[in-house]
Amino acid sequence: MLPVWSTSLSPDARTYASTSGSSGNVCIHDAAPGPTFGSTISTLPIGRNKWGMHVRYNPDGSKVAMSTESGTIYVFDTQKQTLESTFASHAMCVRALSWSADGKVRFTSAHGAMCMS
Repeated sequence: MLPVWSTSLSPDARTYASTSGSSGNVCIHDAAPGPTFGSTISTLPIGRNKWGMHVRYNPDGSKVAMSTESGTIYVFDTQKQTLESTFASHAMCVRALSWSADGKVRFTSAHGAMCMS
């Protein structure tokens, strides 16, 4: 089992997303109490070995974003289980990201720089 660097509970609390460092993937896990808690439901790959730093669901749970050590943000559609968009907004490691309340704007921070996309 890889170490988990970041987790995010979905707005409906049915699943949680995680990123495990060098795998470059976002894993979606069962969050229901009971024997299946923590089991992997799906894996959303970016197709590269990038170090996943932070993961966050948007407010309605339709998207999940992952930041990387290279400054790139990957956004997945959680229903289609596909990579929706990629943003190369920072030159260095993105350590945190969040969404606006309406889910339209992403806020990221990396070594003293903040970016909105």
